[in-house]
Amino acid sequence: MLAICTTVRGLDHNFLDWLNHFSRIGIEKFYVFLDAPDEDSQFLDSLPLSLKSKIEIIAHDLKLKVKYLDNPDFYQFKDVIDNLVEARQVLNVNIALEKSLIDGINWLIHLDADELIGFPSADDYLKDYLLNLPEHVDSYVFPTMEAVPRSLEIKNCFREITHFKVSTYLLSFHKLDQLMHGWRERNNKFPLFNAHVHGKAAFRVSKFKEHFTPYSVHEFVPYRWSSGVMVSQTWEQPFLYHFPFSGLSMLRKRFTGINNKRIQTYDRGVFGYNFYEEAQRFIDNNLDLEQLYIKRIMCGEDFEYLEKYGYICVKNFGVKL
Repeated sequence: MLAICTTVRGLDHNFLDWLNHFSRIGIEKFYVFLDAPDEDSQFLDSLPLSLKSKIEIIAHDLKLKVKYLDNPDFYQFKDVIDNLVEARQVLNVNIALEKSLIDGINWLIHLDADELIGFPSADDYLKDYLLNLPEHVDSYVFPTMEAVPRSLEIKNCFREITHFKVSTYLLSFHKLDQLMHGWRERNNKFPLFNAHVHGKAAFRVSKFKEHFTPYSVHEFVPYRWSSGVMVSQTWEQPFLYHFPFSGLSMLRKRFTGINNKRIQTYDRGVFGYNFYEEAQRFIDNNLDLEQLYIKRIMCGEDFEYLEKYGYICVKNFGVKL
């Protein structure tokens, strides 16, 4: 059995498509941690029974906070739990792993509600793929393909967006060197990916040990190239399709009240650039986020360059939703 753990807030019709997609590709259990249960419980209650039967809802309430105390790693997060969703996610995955053992889950995947998994050049049935992996594989990493919207406003990101930046794991050394050299010439300090490039991971639940805490929200173990970790690197393997900031309205909504502690958690990487910090700078200086959205999210004038040299791929999830 396959399961997904997710921490969510502000659910809408996109989440219904998210659930349908993963149900279709073989996910049989969803551990849904609600950051704002009063806001989202009604939406989940309205779902069809075929989906509701697969969902276990865990509300962010006093009971969950007490449960956090059972984790010895809790104390490294206790001062930031209320401010950083990433801290809650790590602790929630630990709880989902415990539940997975009871439920007979083989593989657990941690994902956000703006992320899908798909195969660039094959059918998207994930269940058989993971269940047929060699026994020595404890964790499987899905590197990122980042969405590139082609319009300012998006009502349903999974149905409307079909263009993605190709994962660097799919590029040859020559192609990657060519991309990075050309991109630096065009964009100086700006990285190709605005959000994370690491992707997300699945974990073989039978390897779970009591109080095991994931290394991060992206990976279960710290060594991506260890013998027990497998990473997608070909067009026939599954990748993470990430839909961050899908639509100008979503970008504006996301940066309403975002806090400095969260901004500081995002790594600037080799370019010394943090998209979250850049967006906050726009807000602080009363600049219109539309300019940033067109340049960074839609790729602006760089889109033709990326498409010409094969750094943009097409994947249409909407045809099966």
